[in-house]
Amino acid sequence: MRPPTATTITTRNAPKIYFAVLVCLLILTFITVAASKVQFGSGMVNVVIALSIATVKASLVALFFMHLIHDRPMNAIILVSSFIFLGIFLGFSYGDQGNPRPTLVPLG
Repeated sequence: MRPPTATTITTRNAPKIYFAVLVCLLILTFITVAASKVQFGSGMVNVVIALSIATVKASLVALFFMHLIHDRPMNAIILVSSFIFLGIFLGFSYGDQGNPRPTLVPLG
């Protein structure tokens, strides 16, 4: 008989872990719905809060349901860097929203 390895121990506890992640996702969903009902100031703050909650939920799904938590560290680095670049690109997009372009008037 083989000694238990990390994957067999994890597989044995998988239903409990998946249930805990499900509960966390449901709680975060209720927090998202509650946060959408509250005005936190400007619309930008509401978007940042909603995207932060969505990022946490996406990270939970990627780590546990896509098994990135048991994978090589390089995949985790790629996941984190993709969220960082997404934040940078959205920051540039929202920064551009504050600078309206002049209205062009047709000649003639």
